[in-house]
Amino acid sequence: MIQEFLRVCRKYSGKTAIIDRKLTMTYSQLYNAVLNLAGHLVQTCGTDKRLLLYCENSAEFVVSYFAVALSGNTAVLCDVNFKEELSYIIRDCRIDAALTTHYLKESFTKKQRNFLPVHVVKILFSDLPANMEWGYSPDKICLILYTSGTTGYPKGTLNTGRTLLQAAKNYISTLDVTPEDRFLVTIPMYHSYAMGSAMLASLLSGATLVIDRRFDPKKALEDIRHYQVSIFHGVPYMYDILTKHLSLFPEKIESIRYFVSAGMRLPPETFDAFFDVSGHVINQEYGSSETGTIAFNCSHEIEVLKTSVGQPLNGVKVRLGEQEGSNCEEGILEVHSKGMSLGYFGGKSFSQWYQMADRVRIDRQHNIFILGRQDRILNIAGKKVDPAEIEALIMTMDGVKEVHVGPKEEQGGLVSLQADVVLEESSKINKIMVRKLCAERLSGYKIPKHIHFVQSLVKSSLGKPISGKGEPRA
Repeated sequence: MIQEFLRVCRKYSGKTAIIDRKLTMTYSQLYNAVLNLAGHLVQTCGTDKRLLLYCENSAEFVVSYFAVALSGNTAVLCDVNFKEELSYIIRDCRIDAALTTHYLKESFTKKQRNFLPVHVVKILFSDLPANMEWGYSPDKICLILYTSGTTGYPKGTLNTGRTLLQAAKNYISTLDVTPEDRFLVTIPMYHSYAMGSAMLASLLSGATLVIDRRFDPKKALEDIRHYQVSIFHGVPYMYDILTKHLSLFPEKIESIRYFVSAGMRLPPETFDAFFDVSGHVINQEYGSSETGTIAFNCSHEIEVLKTSVGQPLNGVKVRLGEQEGSNCEEGILEVHSKGMSLGYFGGKSFSQWYQMADRVRIDRQHNIFILGRQDRILNIAGKKVDPAEIEALIMTMDGVKEVHVGPKEEQGGLVSLQADVVLEESSKINKIMVRKLCAERLSGYKIPKHIHFVQSLVKSSLGKPISGKGEPRA
């Protein structure tokens, strides 16, 4: 991965690599910035250390990412919104030092109680001696990416430069990314989605990466127009917000090749509403921290675009788990790719075929359709319950905006169902109405025991609901 990155930097030396607010960096400047920081890390930290990247979306994040790998160290990525989980990661991974920006140094210092050495990243463009030696090896672990799971503590996935490069090549070749492309990234690059599909895909192909530190619909559309962005990566709620903005302030978007959505299910109504106001379809993408990107939907059929997460990328193979019986079209998805992670830090290595938590259907054109998540299946009084079935039913009620069904622990270790429901402002729905609908359509053990009306669902930075943490309704 590093050799390819340095090769691209030399080949496209005068071309714009990164646009981060007022900072514009050519590939030559990015090359020098990475080498400068890598040299600093070798002098101050040595090699074979685990260095936490506590950075928001920024040029500093990009420079740190490549510099840590080049210096022969391992970059550890985590969500900067983590609190308790941050201390866990520092202990679990035995972090040696942290790299952060001057914007986040105070926040990090307050959160972490381990008194780690903290380096504030500075971008320097001066030349280094040509005879510098680096500790990077393509088969050495250069990245530990901690997943932001909705329950329990996060797990760190292990990647080498070779696995990261292969995953990027799979993506670049499938989307036919060229140096003429311009990516806009607003989702956090410490997540595998933005890291692989935006940062690595752009910078390993000689394209330009436009960085927004947080999502704002007006700013995103201004950047798309001003920088002639061709590929935008988002999550479903961002498209809902863009739809509202475009309905109030219509504009023609001409430069985009792909509006991409991943991270969670894309509601068909989100697809339709965005298409109506923008004239653009949303291309779904599917993957995980463990596997990298698995599939991309570039179908020309509207119904397939709306309902499928796409076909496997070039270089990715999928199959249905054998334990699923005789149904040859449905089952638990298994994935094989040379771009997969090697395993979990301190845990098991992955086999050649990684089993996802998703139950899927694969049609004859190899389109993948998500049916539900196996890891969301709950055991209620000895019976299996799929929360997605209950959520889909409650969502049919006029006036329901969002719903999340999850487990609630009762006294004695028993588990019951809890539904957190977000209503439209004018909705008159009450708990009796929700229970009545569920009783009419579901078996008794599938009816939520606890129904809470909440102002909003608490979500991860990718928009995934966190069970049982809805903000109470006023």
